[in-house]
Amino acid sequence: MQQYHLHTPATFAATACGIAFAALIVIFPIILTDIAQMEEELTLHRGQYQTMSDTIWQYLMEENEQLRLTRAVRRNRSQCKFK
Repeated sequence: MQQYHLHTPATFAATACGIAFAALIVIFPIILTDIAQMEEELTLHRGQYQTMSDTIWQYLMEENEQLRLTRAVRRNRSQCKFK
């Protein structure tokens, strides 16, 4: 009698375990493919970000240089007045 009470839960547990393992076997490659695709997108966006960042930095450096030249001209003009 005791054997029959353990047989049903053990069968159910083994079946559930088998279904979970089959799902893992099917889903794991899909997850790896999704991760690889996300990595490719991240690499693409990182490159775009780097290009945009370099462009903005170059623009800021050019603007800074223009401001320095403008200030230098103003200084020279103001120094000429007092000489």
